Amino acid sequence: MLSMEGEGMELEVALVREFAGRRGLSVEDFIRSVVSDKIEDELDIQAYDRAKAEFEANPVTYNHAEIGRMLGLEGDES
Repeated sequence: MLSMEGEGMELEVALVREFAGRRGLSVEDFIRSVVSDKIEDELDIQAYDRAKAEFEANPVTYNHAEIGRMLGLEGDES
């Protein structure tokens, strides 16, 4: 069970309870959701940083027609 006790935390606890209540969630479920969202955001940032570094090391781009040719889709209007 989650414990949200500590000196000077009354406002934070009240805010968490209010936000959880607005969403129809228990405090535990709300915190679990917030933590999960934060982890997902951090993983997205890491993936972006890796992709950006990869692109900066090899800045090659392709337009729509080039991708179509690469995939063998050019002229295939069926």
